[in-house]
Amino acid sequence: MKLWSDRVFLNGTLMPAAIETDGSFITGVSPRDQRLDDELDFSGLRILPGFIDSHIHGCAGADTMDASYEALNAMSSYLVRHGVTTFCPTTVTAPMDKIHRALRNVKDTMVKGVDGARILGSNVEGPYITVEHKGAHPEAFIREIDLEELESLIDAADGTINTMTIAPEQPDAIQAIALLRSRGIRVSLGHSSATAPQVDAALASGANTIVHLYNGMAQLHHRDPGLLGAALIRDCYTELICDGFHAKTLPIQIAARCKAADRMILITDCMRAGGMPDGEYLLGELDVRVVDGAAYLKVGGSLAGSTLSLDKALYNYQALGLVNFDTAVLAVTANPAAALGISNQVGSLTPGKRADIIAVDNDCTVQFVTMDGEVKFNAC
Repeated sequence: MKLWSDRVFLNGTLMPAAIETDGSFITGVSPRDQRLDDELDFSGLRILPGFIDSHIHGCAGADTMDASYEALNAMSSYLVRHGVTTFCPTTVTAPMDKIHRALRNVKDTMVKGVDGARILGSNVEGPYITVEHKGAHPEAFIREIDLEELESLIDAADGTINTMTIAPEQPDAIQAIALLRSRGIRVSLGHSSATAPQVDAALASGANTIVHLYNGMAQLHHRDPGLLGAALIRDCYTELICDGFHAKTLPIQIAARCKAADRMILITDCMRAGGMPDGEYLLGELDVRVVDGAAYLKVGGSLAGSTLSLDKALYNYQALGLVNFDTAVLAVTANPAAALGISNQVGSLTPGKRADIIAVDNDCTVQFVTMDGEVKFNAC
């Protein structure tokens, strides 16, 4: 396949260029002002690398904790229509047997393959978090780190966990980080009351990401900046749910100004109501009510994930965060690829990388998606 647009995202900016693919890979990129006769014309659309959603619980009526092939395939099919070509199905705190079942299902589904966005591996959020900032994680199943139990969880996934979130103030947190990193699992920090020194110790031990900024953490205090302060100032990746509910306009702008352009990651944290009408749903073990697109726990009223899509998050980051498009694109492509350790495969339109190519209009609405050189969605 050969395509051309006057706005192709190369080397951190949009420029006129042609892209050539052969099979599953990009084989050539040619910056030039004119389209050749044998190239598909995408002029007027922005050609970008496929998006990466590294933290998503569910969408399209399905959830990772459903532990079924049908659920993950439904998520995959929905996500690819919104420009996501790689995602990490994310678990929530639940009885350990249910987490094990969900992880085994992710492993089996990866072997079988899905119809839409590819599954990179699991993202395990909880149960080793703090009750004080539990968010939509049921308190009954939150627990202290048990290294033997953690080993059994890792074994259940059989090498398919990509990321795990823990609270760094947990007893044995540093040992757990060492164990996870020794097994090739990336560590994120969240749902935590940690002090700044505890966060720094966890980052020094190998954690590299802080989960959904402003949410699931103590708010900034001038004598104890905690996880939020570390997220804003430390050289670590930081997730942001840019839906206008989890963070309002000014906090989004603060985050955008504090974080280096290559350290911000937009996520959806979407639950099964993504792409569905308002109503009542489940998130793991908990009942959720969705009103005007915002998801709340029926008991307690906390935000319970989102109904956000990543193309909308990209649009919101520019509109609410006053971030230029070139910087915003990094937060859904190159930055998550780097944080997840897959920059050699995806995240940029570079020869040798997967032919995951999407086209969006000026509102960031997805018009075209190809994965591994195969057209998955075409609204052009």
